[in-house]
Amino acid sequence: MVPAFENSEWDQLLDRIGVDPMLHLLMDTSIFIPLPNGCLCQVTGEPIVFLTPVERRISSEILVHRDSGVKRPRPHSPQDERPAKRRKLQINGKPGARRGQDIYIQKSPANLVLARSRLFFARPCHIPHTNFVVVGLPPKHALNCLYPSYSSKSSGTQAQLQYVPKKQTEEARHLSKYIFPAQYGMQSPFQYVSARKGDQYPNYLDREKDIEMLGRCKTPKRLKEVLPLLDKLIWRHKKCDYKALRNIACPSKIKEEGEKLEESVILVCVPPLAHLTDVSIDVFKEMMSEQSIQLDTQAPLRLDDISMDSAGNPIQPLGATQAMKYVQSKPKFTEFECSYYEVFRYVVLVTNTIIPKSFWGSKKNHTLVMRNVRKFIEARRFESFSIHFLLQGFSTADCEWLMPPGEKAKAQGRVCVSDSLKRRELLEEFMFWYFDGFLMPLLKTTFYITDSSAYKNRILYFRQDNWQTLCAPLLNRLLENMFVKIPDAEVEALERQRKLGFSFVRLLPKDTGVRPIVNLRGSRQTQSDEYRIRHHGRTQYSAGASKHSYKREAGPQGEDFHFLKHASDLAKELYNTIFVGIVRRSEESSASRDAILALLREHITENVVRIGRHYYRQQVGIPQGSILSTVLCSFFYGDLETGDERLRQLRTDPGSVLFRLVDDYLFISTSLSKARLFLDMMNQGHPEYGCFIGKDKTLTNFDHGAQIMNVVEPSSKYFPWCGHLINMQDLSVTVDYSRYAACDISNTLTVDRGRKPGTAFLTKMLLLSRSRCHVIYLDTGLNSETVVYLNIYQNMLLSALRMQEYLSEAKFLLHRNAAFVYKTIQKIAQLSYRSIQSQLKRKAKLNNGQPVPCDIKKPAALWLAYHAFHHVFAKKTQLYGKILPLLERDLNRVQNRGYRRRFKFLPREGQSAFDMS
Repeated sequence: MVPAFENSEWDQLLDRIGVDPMLHLLMDTSIFIPLPNGCLCQVTGEPIVFLTPVERRISSEILVHRDSGVKRPRPHSPQDERPAKRRKLQINGKPGARRGQDIYIQKSPANLVLARSRLFFARPCHIPHTNFVVVGLPPKHALNCLYPSYSSKSSGTQAQLQYVPKKQTEEARHLSKYIFPAQYGMQSPFQYVSARKGDQYPNYLDREKDIEMLGRCKTPKRLKEVLPLLDKLIWRHKKCDYKALRNIACPSKIKEEGEKLEESVILVCVPPLAHLTDVSIDVFKEMMSEQSIQLDTQAPLRLDDISMDSAGNPIQPLGATQAMKYVQSKPKFTEFECSYYEVFRYVVLVTNTIIPKSFWGSKKNHTLVMRNVRKFIEARRFESFSIHFLLQGFSTADCEWLMPPGEKAKAQGRVCVSDSLKRRELLEEFMFWYFDGFLMPLLKTTFYITDSSAYKNRILYFRQDNWQTLCAPLLNRLLENMFVKIPDAEVEALERQRKLGFSFVRLLPKDTGVRPIVNLRGSRQTQSDEYRIRHHGRTQYSAGASKHSYKREAGPQGEDFHFLKHASDLAKELYNTIFVGIVRRSEESSASRDAILALLREHITENVVRIGRHYYRQQVGIPQGSILSTVLCSFFYGDLETGDERLRQLRTDPGSVLFRLVDDYLFISTSLSKARLFLDMMNQGHPEYGCFIGKDKTLTNFDHGAQIMNVVEPSSKYFPWCGHLINMQDLSVTVDYSRYAACDISNTLTVDRGRKPGTAFLTKMLLLSRSRCHVIYLDTGLNSETVVYLNIYQNMLLSALRMQEYLSEAKFLLHRNAAFVYKTIQKIAQLSYRSIQSQLKRKAKLNNGQPVPCDIKKPAALWLAYHAFHHVFAKKTQLYGKILPLLERDLNRVQNRGYRRRFKFLPREGQSAFDMS
């Protein structure tokens, strides 16, 4: 940043204010230099990307050592908004302060969000030294450490169930340190130490080391009334049969006869290798690395729908009718999932069996918690829950265990403020333990929880044993053809030599199959003097919220690099962004060219994955899920297209055009013979590259005999490709919304139940409305004016449908907030038009200043937006009765009356894409 201060103006400022004020200005304040397009570059002060927005800052309560003798601040002090009786963490400092590399973090119940991301893609837990899958809580859980629930319940072990008062009391005290750690002065999710501010709270599943470091200590007075309940909880856990409860609530989706699985539900990945030709093996290998592995059943097609060759072998369906029946005959992957009700029923059975009712205090509280449990189970992929949200409506007066010891305290009619805060503190800790320390491990151990590309953000639950059975044939086939086992003796030496970490294979469910994904956990970088890795942060204010991002770029080591100049170049393509350079001293920030190439070579040719308890080296394809997969795929197909003379001729033909998006091709031509030539060439494949097209995914708008399976309907106007609809008459482009008509739109949303649900609702709606503002839909040189307005109207229809689904789940936003919802609609319409203009300006800059032809009138775009929301909300007049008159007023303004006649038929065409009348 030194070049930023080399201007003569800084010398003049130094002469006028002196050295001391100048030092204060440079060291204690933040200075920003203006850049083009409303951007700024921060040159002094703490990087803005590390700062917490003012409205999100946490109160600065002083954390003191419990034996330091420092007096606590009073409850009304502005430095302390947490309960005055909360046990202090055994560290010196205050929230946000640093000591070494650690940061002290303190969170209120409204800011403490459960780490639901830890639920997903869990590998099954096995009983130690066996291959049996654990049901219930994981082996390392505190309750299983006291008494393993997966141990035998036979008569020979009944001696372990004998009640020993002293031992039971010690176990109850031990468990209380897991549930109420703050009362013992231990780190808790409300007060903890972390390496970075943005990290989630630590995983508190195993706290044995923390308890050992704590040493012997007295039981806090307020917990003595809780110990009998914890004793009862442990005793119930000892006698609980989690597996039996699971079988009652969630019966297996795979029927068993004795010990063998029925053949009709065995997962068949591919035919035996003995029946595959050399070309078929290449096709299979490509399918395993790039495409989905399909679920199949015995006799997938009826005999009257199958053709036989001379040897009596079935021929794959080639006609459109047979292809459709073939796809429909494949079993849906969701046939093997557990419904939300089954999972909820299992949780309720376990909760009622393990947790004493006294913890809930009343039936009303128990019903409230179970209702939140159901919301937690049914929540979508990225939805969040705060402790404050989970405690809304919970009555602390019904819980006797929260009261101080003694009969007089229980007979009190009024509760003092300090005692009320203490009760709330204990309840917050218990509720966090129930959801994070009991419910989440229970779900994670019993079920395999995953999302699906076919169902967007919807969550799928599979029994761990069912998932293991379904995936076993696929994994075995992967091991036979894609991976080779590494001897155990070489694994330890390999760990020391590898620069990259090991990968884990997980299977992502699709509508009719699964896709293997290889997840690379981490990597290391080598250091030399040829390349330097530079870090910088960006802060953007968009859609009513600030967003931080971090970027890394590599450049020559000896290059004369100035971040201010680099930020100026970046500002030419971005708007309203603050750039700040970041110096990383704790990480290696340089790498040599040879080391980078060696790392890339190792990533491609020496990918090592862990499956079960063993390690394997991948020998076919590249790892799926890698950050380099798309780039490597582009290089691969680019070399193929350059080396193929036929493809080069088709690309240079003036009457044809060839597109490719990663590995999806689109060929458009005015010559039917060249279209047939391209199709024949792709059907033949490129054996030297191992590339073959999937005939079941090939789509044409002309008939070409038995070589294709799918042909566009003769009456259809549009040709679908990668989420777009291309008009086959004028080549105009619209969005393919058919997938929204076939699925639940609510699965595409994420409902925020955090601290500020109204702000989150506004931000999400504004961001979603911008997702379809792409230049390809707005260019009047490519599309007619009617098509451009149709794209705008359909985008607003989708935004209206999403808002309707969001408000149906967050009804508190609609109750007495009609004006807020109406203002949100206005902001969506305004932001959509501004996004359109911004996209056009950005595209013009990329075209060397040549403007994109687009003549969109702002009043027309706003009218279409109001019409879309009015059409959607008019179907539920009882809910949106206060909003509809406001929208009708905007539609019927004098200056807008002409648009009703102008767009007389456009709304009906736009609504047909969503199957709306």
